[in-house]
Amino acid sequence: MGSAGFFIDLAVIDPETPGRYLLGIECDGATYHSARSARDRDRLRQEVLEGLGWRIHRIWSTDWFRNPEKELKRTVEAIEEAKFYIGSQKEQSDQSKSTDIMRDMKPDPITVPDIPEYEKANIRITIAGELHRASPGSLGEVVAEIVEVESPIHMQELSRRIVEAAFVKRTGSRIRATIEAAVRNAVRRHKVRRTGDFLWHPDMGKAPLRDRSALPDASKKHDLIAPEEIAVAIERVVVDSYGMDRSEIPAAVLRLLLGFRRTTEPAQQRVTKILDGMIAERKLTQEGSHVLLE
Repeated sequence: MGSAGFFIDLAVIDPETPGRYLLGIECDGATYHSARSARDRDRLRQEVLEGLGWRIHRIWSTDWFRNPEKELKRTVEAIEEAKFYIGSQKEQSDQSKSTDIMRDMKPDPITVPDIPEYEKANIRITIAGELHRASPGSLGEVVAEIVEVESPIHMQELSRRIVEAAFVKRTGSRIRATIEAAVRNAVRRHKVRRTGDFLWHPDMGKAPLRDRSALPDASKKHDLIAPEEIAVAIERVVVDSYGMDRSEIPAAVLRLLLGFRRTTEPAQQRVTKILDGMIAERKLTQEGSHVLLE
């Protein structure tokens, strides 16, 4: 498949709109990571394609050989997210064509309050030499700087910030090990608190609510949001609606945090699981199908 003079390895067709593509899939070979000029050229190439409306998903050949099931799952999830993204765009386009005369239309039952936009840490990597050679202490300072702005942040997002700041295309095993060592160093010095895959500022109590709708697509995934933040979002939509039918809560929460009007099944299941935990802990109460603040 070609576009703007570039070729895309695989393109997923939108079954609902002939001639339109949901997703472009790029497969990076074994020699890709070692060529800095190739990485720079590919980054520019991807920016051009995304500017033309393409959504790009990358598969690293080494990861595919090591764990094809995991990479296939990631690819399927990327396709599902692309479907919902395209569906949301179509829905917004249809709404923009409506007129004020259409008063018979039912209002959207899901009300979404305004919350602050997600703020990304603006960091610079000043470590001399290659990133994987950085000392845990020096890189640990960078980790603490990122966490201070973005707490709670998923390890995957933290790694993304670091490699982007260091102009590295992807995180290989050596870089992942270096970042893990830096995180352990920051935790040991009490500059960061770790809970599972999420890193918190040690002085942070309740998780903040943040609107991620303006973030890149790779960052707009439900599993990159701490369960504590999802719990706060559940409480917020329930309170602001003076109670809500439990079936409407997952969509309202994901729209609040990610900007999605439509959601994937795994995302809805995760929100529902956290909702059930809040009801079991009596943080919320359920009367029939209606959920209220306890």
